[in-house]
Amino acid sequence: MSVAGVNFGLAGRVAVVTGAGRGIGRAILDALVLDEVRVIAVTRTKESAAKLVEAVAHTAGSVICGDAAEPATITAVCAALDEVDHLDILVNNAGEVVTRAPASEWTMEQWDRCLNINLRTAFTFCRELEQLLRRSDHASVINIASLLSFTGGINSVGYAAAKGGLVQMTKALANEWATAGIRVNAIAPGYIETDANADLRSQQGERVEHLTSRIPMGHWGVPTDIAGPVLFMCSDAAGYVTGTVLPVDGGFLAW
Repeated sequence: MSVAGVNFGLAGRVAVVTGAGRGIGRAILDALVLDEVRVIAVTRTKESAAKLVEAVAHTAGSVICGDAAEPATITAVCAALDEVDHLDILVNNAGEVVTRAPASEWTMEQWDRCLNINLRTAFTFCRELEQLLRRSDHASVINIASLLSFTGGINSVGYAAAKGGLVQMTKALANEWATAGIRVNAIAPGYIETDANADLRSQQGERVEHLTSRIPMGHWGVPTDIAGPVLFMCSDAAGYVTGTVLPVDGGFLAW
């Protein structure tokens, strides 16, 4: 699709998506594949990996089963990219809310794990794949941030710190890599219905009611609500967009 000569299509491009096995990551992967993007998908479990193999097959994609935070996983991703020798799209989606507790109850092990998976891993993928991105004429990095990149939240001090750091890393890399033609942006999902928060939503208590009441659109989002903005940020239609953080939150931050 094109508007006034601006190309929205991504067919033939090569992407890496971490945390692709479920939720937001899976929705992003499915949208990219539908647009004929060759996706190297990273997922942690064998069960999700088996499902992804079929999903990426028709675009000659591949699946790496491993923890995105482990060095062996990024090594396997680099090996999978040897054949194409470039990278157009990197989506750093791997992350998790490791601990929900008052700050005084966090152990340093929990703190380190939270910053490792939510921040250090994204930087590692950016650093290790930089040279492949430099060989692309359409290089785009999308870091999946969070509302907690802007707010402190409650009982999530490590997650808020990590996602806040992810936004600053996004801006720093956007500045550093702009002259190489690599755009770096972040998308900050609001409250999205995923397996990770299914327990919270099933309680339907005061906390859920309060959160929902804070969303001007009146409901939580779904993973596909994030996939569309990712496609835009990856496309030539966003060719002059870098260093930007796009909230996709139903208006939460505007409240």
